[in-house]
Amino acid sequence: MNPLRFLLLEDNPLDAEVVKITLLEGGIDCDVTVVDTQPQFEAALAADPFDLILADFALAGFDGLTALTIAQQKWPDVPFILVSGSLGEELAIESLKRGATDYVLKQRLERLMPCLERALREAQERRERQAAQRERQIAAAALQESEDRLRLAIAAAHLGTWDWDLTTNRLTWDAGCKATFGLPPDAETSIDVFFAGLHPDDRDRLQQLVTASLDPVNGGNYDTEFRTIGIQDQVERWLKAKGQVYFDPSGTPFRFIGTVLDITAQKRAEAIIAADLRDTQLLQDLSLRLTSEENVQVLYDETVAAAVALMQADAGTIQILEQDTQAVVLLASQGLAQETVDYFYRLDATSHTACGIALATGERAIIDYDVPIHEDPDGSLQRLVEAGFLCGQSTPLISRWGRAIGIVSTHWRDHHCPRDRELRLLDLLARQVADLIEQRQAAIERNQLLEREQAARAEAEGANRVKDEFLAILSHELRSPLNPILGWSKLLQGKTLDAAKTQQGLSTIERNARLQTQLIDDLLDVARILRGKLTIEATTVNLATMIEAALEVVRYSAEAKQISLQFDRVQSCEVRGDEGRLQQVVWNLLSNAIKFTPAGGQVCVRLATLDNQAQITVTDTGKGIRRDFIPHLFQAFRQEDISITRQYGGLGLGLSIVKYLVDAHGGTIVADSPGDGLGATFTVQIPLGLDQSPRSAIAPAASDPLDVTGVKVLAVDDSRDALELLAIVLGQYGAEVAVAASGSEALDSLPTFQPDVLICDIGMPTMNGYELIQRVRSLPDEQGRNVPAIAVTAFARQEDRQRALDHGFQHHIPKPIEPERVVRAIAQLAAGDAADPS
Repeated sequence: MNPLRFLLLEDNPLDAEVVKITLLEGGIDCDVTVVDTQPQFEAALAADPFDLILADFALAGFDGLTALTIAQQKWPDVPFILVSGSLGEELAIESLKRGATDYVLKQRLERLMPCLERALREAQERRERQAAQRERQIAAAALQESEDRLRLAIAAAHLGTWDWDLTTNRLTWDAGCKATFGLPPDAETSIDVFFAGLHPDDRDRLQQLVTASLDPVNGGNYDTEFRTIGIQDQVERWLKAKGQVYFDPSGTPFRFIGTVLDITAQKRAEAIIAADLRDTQLLQDLSLRLTSEENVQVLYDETVAAAVALMQADAGTIQILEQDTQAVVLLASQGLAQETVDYFYRLDATSHTACGIALATGERAIIDYDVPIHEDPDGSLQRLVEAGFLCGQSTPLISRWGRAIGIVSTHWRDHHCPRDRELRLLDLLARQVADLIEQRQAAIERNQLLEREQAARAEAEGANRVKDEFLAILSHELRSPLNPILGWSKLLQGKTLDAAKTQQGLSTIERNARLQTQLIDDLLDVARILRGKLTIEATTVNLATMIEAALEVVRYSAEAKQISLQFDRVQSCEVRGDEGRLQQVVWNLLSNAIKFTPAGGQVCVRLATLDNQAQITVTDTGKGIRRDFIPHLFQAFRQEDISITRQYGGLGLGLSIVKYLVDAHGGTIVADSPGDGLGATFTVQIPLGLDQSPRSAIAPAASDPLDVTGVKVLAVDDSRDALELLAIVLGQYGAEVAVAASGSEALDSLPTFQPDVLICDIGMPTMNGYELIQRVRSLPDEQGRNVPAIAVTAFARQEDRQRALDHGFQHHIPKPIEPERVVRAIAQLAAGDAADPS
């Protein structure tokens, strides 16, 4: 077999070579002619035809659509595939509408071989159909031209004569005429036998023709075609009859003679040709509608109608295979009752029906429905029998990639065996429908991808806006506490303030420093939540005492705004949870309530038990929440508008942290508000602990006074201010303090100072705290190898704490430091207790 001839229009030599290699690796035996300009392309087309044309879209001086037009004018039946790296969806659709066979992106050349093989196969099938049609046309012309000769030839074998004596009403047939009525040569004949042998659909018409022929006005000519039903053999035959009536001088008919010719074979040939032409035209019309009809349901309905017509069936369906559920879903039907449609609307792909078998084998299945019960395990076939059908066929719809995507089925009320011609036409229809479904699915996927991309873009843009707003808020919130801190620091350094003002300034500095610390803690909590690192250490928690402690924390803020705090409580209510995190939840809700409640308002906390749940309700008389914003209330960085932050402060993190903490305790939190200016209510529910018997609250024992007199502490930090603060704080508690501004200074001081405790920053230049503690732990015992160490650092995450402990520190205390916490840790280590209190 000679190799195929391909024409490749490509102006990039590298891309042309890649296409040729792809064809070679695909096992295609072909000669590829490469051209890169329009004149070369036209010259190549002027020679012998090619088997297939491949063309880039973006070319020097012209484009792929122009090349397509030129190729179609010269060789309209040659497959034309666009191979481009920049073909957009609109241009791709336009090229297909103009007649391109397919398109392939250069980025996805793995699609080239399946597309090419399909194009060559369809081109071959098209040529075969055209050849068959030409042969049919030639045969029809020859049939028309030789009709007289054919009739003479047939007459020699099947011509019959008849003679009707009208005066005696005696009808005489020869053997040939009797044979056309399915009678033996010795059978009796009469006019009644003639009319009895006529096809019921032709009997009245023949009666009228005979009567008209006996009228002298019509000349006595008789020329017609009709059907007979064999009187004895019951075979249907087509006959052509010619006759002449003879009249006497008075115009009375006295004799009627003529011939009959069996033209059954001719009629069958004509019927086959007519059916081929009709069905081919049906497929061509449907193919055109498949590319232009927007309403996909109309296409499915017409596909079923075409299948029923092609197969001469009584009913039909088209079904789609859902890949995720492996169920077949009915898209359209014809000839089925609604109850049958409802039953087969969704069917398991493994059902013992024709469609189930076709999907399992990938090939057409033709089965009878009236089978024994053991061959119909799910009763689907019996349903079809009850609906009046006895057999059917299902043809799988196969995508270009060889994947079954659906089934087209037809059903008959009698046992039926489809003819080969019908099945070939059905295969053509199935390929068209498979392409339709695949294209529609691809379009849906593209639209979904576009929608997801647009949604993702909108979400990203929204996230960027939130990020910009958050950064602006963060800058504002972190700077705001610095203003009073720096201002009062300047005033205090001037030493002109009396004792009351000095105390006011110190309180202001402390309050704003704590506020800034809280902001940083919120950010760290959000980071832990996002990474899934926020831990919950469960103990038994008495919510009543915990809420009282939280109320004490916010009482000063409430009194400053003359806000009344009320606590409606049960005596004891215990849950399993992290006491610190639960107090953080209540403290956050109370802080928000106080923040958004005007002076003179009221905040009420209620603790109750309900259906094995502890319920904490925080209600305020503040500004309230818009109803449309409540669904977004617990999202990080979300506030009703930017003015909220400017007026009340905060980063919009508190409630998102609260929601996470409540969820982590197996609880729920909901918010409600009658509207703007009408206050808000937050309700938290946490599962109760096992033991809920009433008990009196036990006040915590007072802690022992802190005293580290005589304890030698070596403090290491690259910040002189931090060192001075530590030295002053620890000195006030009686410690003997030595300082070092770097790791090397600390190593030099260890042998001479011999500290009882080492306090070390982590983030130092040259030698950080981790490196320092490792160097210390490698020293000899007499030089300080086993000195207890505390990491004091701004790295405050849980993993930072664990890293410090893993490197050899006994404690981890995040900055900004609480003096009492540092002193307590020193006291514990000096006493030999190495437990980390954090």
